[in-house]
Amino acid sequence: MCKIVVNQVNQFSCRIQGYELFETKTGEIIGMTEKDIVKAINADETILGLTLDSENKVVLDSESFFQNNIMVKTTLTSMHPLNEDCPVNILYTVIGLNGDKYILLNSRFGRSEVTKNKLSAMLEIGLIQGGARLQENGEIEIVEVLKPQATMKKEVKEK
Repeated sequence: MCKIVVNQVNQFSCRIQGYELFETKTGEIIGMTEKDIVKAINADETILGLTLDSENKVVLDSESFFQNNIMVKTTLTSMHPLNEDCPVNILYTVIGLNGDKYILLNSRFGRSEVTKNKLSAMLEIGLIQGGARLQENGEIEIVEVLKPQATMKKEVKEK
């Protein structure tokens, strides 16, 4: 189906080595280099949270996936947010809906479900890095691709 960006991986805290992505179809975490991501996006693969700028460089997709921050992994155990004014050591991405609960994936790959009220609070304090945003009127706006699709009726073919 699609991939959702979770973490940026840096080599020696200075050069981007690649990204860790959540594969929605299999539930696996995969690694991709910037070069792989550029090829995938240019081949019309869906990678949520990342897009290409005018110079064909990988940037956060703040427009269609509301990706406003990302955790940067510098070693196996050391992580910090790209947006330094966010003093946290873990961020969450909205990856789907289960009834009236929102499914979250954290930057250490833990999955959880939260209510609308809890998600609203997490959005207010900046713990959500992508997949949803808080509108000015206080409502939660979820990315269109994550919304449950209307059930499709299968057409019965007549012989």
